[in-house]
Amino acid sequence: MIEYTTTYVFPWHAQFSARAESFDVRRGRAAALARLSRSTRPAILHGASGLQRGYVDLLAAAVLARRGRPVLLAEATWQPGSRAIDRLFRVPPPIGVDAAPRHGRWLGLGAIRMIDGPSVHYAVLSRHELDTFPQVWGVDRARVHFTPFCATARELPELPEGEGVIASGNSLRDYRALVQAAPQIDAPLTLATRLPLAATGARKIEHRFMSPEEHEARVRGSAVVVVPLLAGTERSAGQQTYLNAMGLGKPVVVTDAPGVRDYVTDGETGLVVANEPGALAEAVNRLLSDQALARRLGAAARADVLARFDLRTYVDGLLELADRILRESARG
Repeated sequence: MIEYTTTYVFPWHAQFSARAESFDVRRGRAAALARLSRSTRPAILHGASGLQRGYVDLLAAAVLARRGRPVLLAEATWQPGSRAIDRLFRVPPPIGVDAAPRHGRWLGLGAIRMIDGPSVHYAVLSRHELDTFPQVWGVDRARVHFTPFCATARELPELPEGEGVIASGNSLRDYRALVQAAPQIDAPLTLATRLPLAATGARKIEHRFMSPEEHEARVRGSAVVVVPLLAGTERSAGQQTYLNAMGLGKPVVVTDAPGVRDYVTDGETGLVVANEPGALAEAVNRLLSDQALARRLGAAARADVLARFDLRTYVDGLLELADRILRESARG
């Protein structure tokens, strides 16, 4: 049985815990990095590691790759460019949309060159990225793998009923059309995001950032959840938001963007529409007025999440992928 070293901590998953020595980055970055770097086991690391995690996963991946150790970087949801450098150059933030940074693309590309090697594999969250990830980051396509993401909430009680409409999130969101659609939507609209929005004067709109706890409570109490995503991007986004809502039995409206159709089947587990004011207003009002449709979509969405997109299934998939990579490497 292959054993791994990892920065994922899943004490409730018996098989993962038995096969993986976990280092919790949150309990000490320097200690985790030192122990990971000395490991002789294959590693499963958190590809979305950022400043809050001290980039420990990526630093450890670079060290292990130089030593030829097999590394799987899961959730490799990277966006080229640097918003910090944009701020340095005083680039004004766009209104209502999380557009790609204008500067610093070289910074990420240089970092990936330090990490990448023949023993490093990347797990992405959409089929779209099987093509775009190798093109953007200059890595071998054979070492890029699709691992469907999951609802991250551990408790998903069925909560199909609710009031109002909520849209939330920051990463690769595009709220411009939804703001324009607000006067035509037949319910109050809450936009839970840090992104700056254009002033509308619409009394129906509540716009402010919410704590994770308040956001979760508002989603649970909503009638419809909208995820307005930026189209034409190199990577996918929004899976955690719409999968958690779907797991609660909420009907969702998600705009058509990379990765969405890997998770949402239009007309069966949600509504996938163009990010245009008319299309958004029509879809949301349809769910608000047709309770039978809303309940049917919500029930099908919940069943699909519990069957294919729950956290246990995701962890199982990471282990299966890591095992397969090592078996193929041994044969090669």
